[in-house]
Amino acid sequence: MKNKLCLIVLAAVLAGAAKGAEEHPGRRPNVVFILSDDHRADLMEFMGNPYIKTPILDQMARDGAVFQNAFCTAAVCTPSRASFWTGRYSEKTGAPCIVDQATGFIELSRVFAEDLHDNGYTTAFVGKWHLGDGKTPKRGFDYWASWDWVGNDFDFIIHENGLPVQMRGFTDDNTSRMAAEFIQTHAGDDKPFFLYLGLKAPHLPYAYPERIEHAFDGVDIPRPASFDENYDTTGKLGLKGTCIRAAEWTYGIPKFGSWENYVKSYYRAAQSIDGSVGTVLRSLKDAGLDNNTLVIYSSDQGYHIGDHGLTEKHYTYRNVLHIPLLIRYPGLVAPGTVSDDLVSAIDVAPTILNACGVKSTAEMDGKSLLPLLENGGHDPDPREDIFCAFDADTDRVILRGNSCVRTRQYKLIWFSDINHCELYDVQKDPEEMNNLAGNLEFAATLKEMKQRLERKIKETSWGQLEKHPFTGTCYVLGPVAIHDEEAVRKAIAVRAIDYSSPIRASGNTYAWKPVKVRGPLAFEKMFGNPGDRGFVAFPVINKQDSVGFLQMDVGGNGLPLMGIWDGRVVFGNKLAEEMLHQEAGFHQKFFEYCPPLQPGRNDVVVEFAVEGGKPPNFDITLTYAKSLLELPSMDCGKEEEAVPLRLRPPVRTEIQLRNILLTGGGL
Repeated sequence: MKNKLCLIVLAAVLAGAAKGAEEHPGRRPNVVFILSDDHRADLMEFMGNPYIKTPILDQMARDGAVFQNAFCTAAVCTPSRASFWTGRYSEKTGAPCIVDQATGFIELSRVFAEDLHDNGYTTAFVGKWHLGDGKTPKRGFDYWASWDWVGNDFDFIIHENGLPVQMRGFTDDNTSRMAAEFIQTHAGDDKPFFLYLGLKAPHLPYAYPERIEHAFDGVDIPRPASFDENYDTTGKLGLKGTCIRAAEWTYGIPKFGSWENYVKSYYRAAQSIDGSVGTVLRSLKDAGLDNNTLVIYSSDQGYHIGDHGLTEKHYTYRNVLHIPLLIRYPGLVAPGTVSDDLVSAIDVAPTILNACGVKSTAEMDGKSLLPLLENGGHDPDPREDIFCAFDADTDRVILRGNSCVRTRQYKLIWFSDINHCELYDVQKDPEEMNNLAGNLEFAATLKEMKQRLERKIKETSWGQLEKHPFTGTCYVLGPVAIHDEEAVRKAIAVRAIDYSSPIRASGNTYAWKPVKVRGPLAFEKMFGNPGDRGFVAFPVINKQDSVGFLQMDVGGNGLPLMGIWDGRVVFGNKLAEEMLHQEAGFHQKFFEYCPPLQPGRNDVVVEFAVEGGKPPNFDITLTYAKSLLELPSMDCGKEEEAVPLRLRPPVRTEIQLRNILLTGGGL
């Protein structure tokens, strides 16, 4: 019976391949990649969930492959998305944690869509970006429709190819419709296309369209057995004092008023995904492209709904670490394929490129899943373990940083700032309730898993992020006349600044001044005139062979600040955006500049504008991992007091002085 079933499946696969070849002879596949936000892997009907209805995703699973052991690389949105787009661990992309303006990622990381675009694909991005400056079209995309930060769920403005378009109704309805329209528009093209759809659901506030309002009426969804877990008893010391207890956190159950409203709101939002995916799949079928299109569905990470008493993500426990991953590709993926091999978010990019016959121009940590798919769901070269991390500052003890390594049988979670380990047998204890780290019978296993984690930390370039005060020696240039601003920017658009060399612009000579910083820089009135510019810089050594990460918290400053890289403004705080007449890009209270850091030496440059009135302070806090970066001029020691900054006006040349004397001007 089993052999007969295999023959039937094989015949269906060959028939699908023949049909696809007949409809599109010699054509490379189209690709549709759909990524939701915070969707648990078990919140689909075919996964055995008894409450939710997902007929579209269920059919996609029947038509293609289901990966039961797919995992994210980061337990929060921004870094996870960076891994999907680059095929690299997020620590190597310049976006290892959640940031509003991920400048390092945007400037230096290469997304796989660029390779597709450069090899003849028409490329489109629709929906959530969440990697900094989502309104501006990105390299490698012919069509762009997105927004900054997390966006809104209803009646939202979407920036289409850089221009604002007012939408009405549920945002995911709009983006899935736009994705379907792109398919219809390009169905008859000679070129294949790549289409990305980034859904907002089921991210907070668990929004959903009105048609799903009564989807779970009369259904009793119980709290998980671990809802009232005692962390002392179960050995989860890293969760003690956490700020995201479902019963207590402002945006947990208190926001929704009751457990029932809380859990059903999330379920409704999750169920809305099915309709969005259905809109896209129907469009492919109507266009006659469903037999020659690779479709991938996944989520940036999972989610806690009361598990271990938690809500949100951030911790690398099962329901956050596990992500849904479905792949449908008639002619290659046998219907009903189920794989329990360990796969990672970093595998999506190389899989898509491999299927399209495109070789990546950037190094990737992931591997193509095509050999696995061609082998009936069994990887001929199976991965031994996977790695995931959440980077948090060490002073954020209510939401600790943690990393994990997982094999097919065991999982080790490490809370680095308190050096606390948790070991679980995920085969016997899938809910991760029995911490074996203190059990002498598992001492050898614990040692082996720690060694695995150490290797993964080295392989992924993971480093514990720490906050450091801005102390040591920085270099200040200015005041710079406004008409010399561009010339100065161009002069410092070099890989390594020579701080001993003066800069000349339109007859003025500007020199860098080393300043010992033990607290904020206090700019006094004599620094310059309103409108003048100043530049603060310091060298950074990136010890990795990939993009480095440094976060500069500049939210407490009362003057316009701009991040300068390659002679361009790549970051601006609200005051700078107002001064430059740009629309403010901050929708939350995040004011972090993450400068692009290439391997080796980089000089970080921040420009400020002098304003009239009370002289403000220049105050910065640095966040980085000392194991990955070195700041040779900064000691990052104890912060003491503000340093008053007094600089002389620019040195005028002999010709300028002669002209001033001849015209009777003053000095």
